[in-house]
Amino acid sequence: GVDGRPATEPLDLATPEQARALFDEAVARAEAAGVEWPKEPVELQPASGLQEAIRRSFEVTGIGEAESE
Repeated sequence: GVDGRPATEPLDLATPEQARALFDEAVARAEAAGVEWPKEPVELQPASGLQEAIRRSFEVTGIGEAESE
């Protein structure tokens, strides 16, 4: 880069496979630099109050229901 700023370049990712290859390369470089990366996916669960609020907002907006004619 210039003046201590990182160099950037545009990404041209036309397929999921290209995106996955870029991700795999980024993980490999991060690990080589000493960054720890979990091998297993991290699964997150919303707090029960948040989950209930999301469910109610879907009911209010009709998301997930068949559209009436």
